[in-house]
Amino acid sequence: MADTNTRFTPIRAISTYINKFTLKVRVVSKTEKKMFQKKDNEMSGRFFSVELLDSNRDLIRATAFQGIACLAYCRLGVMRICI
Repeated sequence: MADTNTRFTPIRAISTYINKFTLKVRVVSKTEKKMFQKKDNEMSGRFFSVELLDSNRDLIRATAFQGIACLAYCRLGVMRICI
């Protein structure tokens, strides 16, 4: 859980130049976990995507791969608030 002094970054303020930020968002949709396989058959894995909404009603889509996908899939429930 975030500290009470935590400042949350609005989604619209995220850019490739900011590497440390904390979001407070609601999960509005989540896909099923899916498998992928590269053409050369050397690598395969799992992934899923979520759409996240902040208090300013800005929306962002995030995709998680491999180990993070397995860990985050259970924790990110639709309509739950996440920090």
